[in-house]
Amino acid sequence: MARKGLLAVLVFLVAISSAYAISPLVIDSEPVKTDIHPSDSAIFKITLINNQNNRDTFALTAPLSTWDISFSDYIVEVPAQSSEEITVRLSPPMQIKDGKYAVFLKAHSTNDPSIKNHEYVHVSVKSPEVIEETEDIREISVTEEASEGLFRKSYSFNITNSGTVLYSDTWEQIVSSFDLSILRSNLDYEFKEYGDDHKISWAIDLEPKETMTITYSISYFPVFLGGILLLLASFLFITNYLNKFSVTKELKKGADSILVSVSIKNRTNTEMKNVKLEDLVPKPLKLVKDFGTVAPSSIINTKNGTKIVWKFDVLAPKEELIINYQVKSSMHVLGNIQLPQARLTQDKNTTYSGNVKIIGK
Repeated sequence: MARKGLLAVLVFLVAISSAYAISPLVIDSEPVKTDIHPSDSAIFKITLINNQNNRDTFALTAPLSTWDISFSDYIVEVPAQSSEEITVRLSPPMQIKDGKYAVFLKAHSTNDPSIKNHEYVHVSVKSPEVIEETEDIREISVTEEASEGLFRKSYSFNITNSGTVLYSDTWEQIVSSFDLSILRSNLDYEFKEYGDDHKISWAIDLEPKETMTITYSISYFPVFLGGILLLLASFLFITNYLNKFSVTKELKKGADSILVSVSIKNRTNTEMKNVKLEDLVPKPLKLVKDFGTVAPSSIINTKNGTKIVWKFDVLAPKEELIINYQVKSSMHVLGNIQLPQARLTQDKNTTYSGNVKIIGK
């Protein structure tokens, strides 16, 4: 009982240590300049921490942003258990609305793309013009979130009307034609061609202080699963409908011997000529020469056992033949004996039966 208790404690400690394992790559950001005008640039210091036991090279990107983003180094080599610091400048797109923005930055290993991490940096954009208190203010604030996995990508945008008047506009994203076909969103959207891709847009109608959330996801798993099922269906079709012959092999144990029955069938609607069936009686089994109505064309003794061959000049359409023979064991069978597959050949067609076993005591 004490040993079982100790084992449970060890399993719990391993689970706890796994749950809190340090990520091989950590991204840390330090703001230098975050409050900017639309024509200005925000500045952040980015620290890449390599927690691996080997030197690695990381690539930095900003795949989900329309901002003009430049890194002091786009490719950074970091020694093992060490860190490197770079600088990133973020310039907002033209005609950006005043508000607070979360910009998505991503880093991944150029040697192992599965080693990756991301960081959001927050920038406040405000126009330098002084707005009269009586003037209508038309602006929104947006926060973005993104998640990327092997089979799924998801994105979320929280949009708040931070102005003083009704805000009516559209929120737009660019996706590929394939991604559009499997895209799912919480809100209705419209789309139109945009070069080789498609532009999707959601309508925005927000009263002052009102917030809406737009989410959409792209899941590749149903496509992957559909491909697997299609391959499986193709395999079953080929094996079950394109084979011109079927061959089955069965055993029936008697008092002193074992009856082996091999059934062959011409599955086509045409005559099949020069059909040959081969079966092997492995050692220590011995062939009993009692073949019923279908005698073999030849019996050949080999080092592995006795080979039996039947030759048929013609099999009529849909014709089925059952070939029987008996075997005995030259010694007492304690384990199981695997009988080889029967093989049917005709021209370039080859068909095998399933495996059967003789189960000993």
